[in-house]
This record gives sequence, structure tokens and C-alpha cells, in this order.
Amino acid sequence: MRLVKPKLYARSLPAASTAAFLLTVSLSVVQAAEPAMEGMGHSRMDHSMSTERDAEGRSLYGMKHQMDPALMQELRDKVALYKNNSDAEIALSMNMMGSEYAWYISPADLKGKQGVLILTHGFREIGDELFRKQVQPIGDIFPTSLGIGMAMMMSQHIQVALDDLTEAGAREIAIVPVTSTANNELFRQWMYIFGQQAKPEFASVPQVHTDAKLLFVKPPGDDPLIAEILIDNANELSTNPSRELVIIASHGLSRAKDNADELRILGNLARIVKQDGGFAEVVGMTLQDDAPPPIRQANVQKMRDKIEAATREWSTSHRGDQPDLWTFDSSQIAQGPVWSGVCIQFQGLHQPPQLHEVDDRIDPASVRDEPCCRQPGA
Repeated sequence: MRLVKPKLYARSLPAASTAAFLLTVSLSVVQAAEPAMEGMGHSRMDHSMSTERDAEGRSLYGMKHQMDPALMQELRDKVALYKNNSDAEIALSMNMMGSEYAWYISPADLKGKQGVLILTHGFREIGDELFRKQVQPIGDIFPTSLGIGMAMMMSQHIQVALDDLTEAGAREIAIVPVTSTANNELFRQWMYIFGQQAKPEFASVPQVHTDAKLLFVKPPGDDPLIAEILIDNANELSTNPSRELVIIASHGLSRAKDNADELRILGNLARIVKQDGGFAEVVGMTLQDDAPPPIRQANVQKMRDKIEAATREWSTSHRGDQPDLWTFDSSQIAQGPVWSGVCIQFQGLHQPPQLHEVDDRIDPASVRDEPCCRQPGA
């Protein structure tokens, strides 16, 4: 029986993530914005929220989302998952996502003309802390802020993060969006907030302003460096690449075109991983976690079918042996050390493989205690 070993995966990705950030910030700045962005909806920013930092350096942490009926209707119109949801259901969904907040991670006495603003979906308290530790080396060199949250219904945390950097002397700020590709709603919402896109992807939240020059970092996409990171992680698990199937599993995008673009990128990465890693087969697959349930369920079935087909093929051609299968969540390359995705577990030659879904905000230290992730005999 072969199991995915997320404990190794969660341990090994932080260093890769930090390295990718450093390379990206230094080498991949692709677009500069004009410094003056006055009047871009900033007057709609809610100034009633306290922006005072807590002991950890976080602003707005723990604040509830402010639910505007008009914004909730806008979400219903734009997000398929919310189409038939009531205001109360949308409010519950927003609150379950946790706080949207700014986190200034540099020493109080650090000043500099160049700053870094890292935008991230957020991983809850434990995951955010793990992520902060991995990017702290950047914060020890340049004034650095984290803008944490999807910005679906608010953007004040991003404005606060920008203001923290300019107060530290930054006149040029690298904006680092922590997303694997530019083909997704979250990236486009962030670009709207910075005035780089005409229409919002989610709700029409206020746009930010600053006098600093902004440099926008390109998401890594199918950069070969990402494939090499995946190979390094696969090699930590691999015992015999020539008889192993690797599945690169992605969160996936709700819209069909976005998801098709994601699958194309995963396919490009899969080809490099197969060629350079020497694996029997490597495929990219998406779950489309935020799509309506029937779409997600169909993707789960595709993954099941792929595993069952591989099992049958190997059982026929290798006299009953089963293939070794490893699943990686490719989004964690950009999103930090919190492991999420699926555990694939084989129960025996004549039993179908089982897919066990794992909460995407799980504490990595407790992953080994999940039933689907235990070592044989544990």
C-alpha cells in the first residue's frame, strides 16, 4: 500500500517557497504603475475601523467583514457558488474565511526606499504564522507588509499595508501576488484594487492610492523553476520513479476558460516533471473547489477514474503489482507550507482506491494523525 506523505511535503515546501519569492521579486517585475492613484474609489474606504497594530504587528486582525447588501448582491451576480445564497449565507461564508488584515513584519526601526507588499489568500492563524516565518528574511531587509485575504468585500487591509510601507520610507513597492497563475479571479480582483483592471472580479470594493511607484510581480505560471521544485518534492517521496504516477492536483478555477488555462499550465509542468524526473506518468488535474458541487464532484470522479485506470493497467502488465501514486497540491508552491488537497490510499488489489479530502486549513503538524495519511501499520 502506498500513501501520500504530506508531512514531508509540508516540511519541504517552505524553503522552496521562500526561494521562489526571492527570485520572483528580484527577477520577474514586469509592470510598473503610475505612482499617483488618487480618486480611485478611496473615498469609499471605511475609516471607522481601527488600524492600530496588535502585539504581533497586525492591523484589522479579528475584525468582522462589513456586509453591504449591494455588495452581497454583486457577489451573487458574479460568483456561481453564491448565486442562490441568501445574505445570511454569504455573511456566514465571509466570516468563515477569517479576517482580512494587514501584517507589517519588518522591525520598527527598519527604513528603506524600496518596500515589498505580499498579497495572499490567507491560511488562518497557524498557516499565516508559518507563511510569515518563511518570508521574514525579506522583511528583515526591506520594509515588508502582508495583505492577507481575498478582498471579495473589502480592501482596507491592502490600503493599510501600503500606508505602512510608505511610512517606513518606501518610495518604490514591489507587489507580490501569491497565486500560481494570473488566470484566476483572486489575481484579477487584486489588480482591480490597484487600478490595473477596469472592473472588479468580485464586489466593487474601494481601490487603493499611494504616491509610491508600484512594481507588479508576475505569477510563476509554468516557469520551469516550479517544475524543478515539484521534482524535488516528488523525489523526497519517490522510491522507483519508473513505476510511479504523479498527479499534480490544483485547486482549480470556477470559470471554464480559467480552468482550461490552469490545466494547460499544469500540463506544461507535468511534461517537465516527467522528462526530468523520470516518472512513468505525470498528469495535472484540477478540483475546481469553488465551483458548484456538480462540477467539483465530476472532477473528483475524473481523479478516481485516473487512479483506477492506472491500477488496472499495472495489475495487468505487472502481475498484480500496484503502481505508486503521489499527489501534490501545486498551489502550495505559491501559497506556503499549509498542505491541502487529497490523500490517495490503496486498500488492496481488489478494492477501489479511496479519495480522502483533507481540510485546506489543517495544521501541518497534525497531518500525520489524519487516518488517510498514516504510515502502514500505524
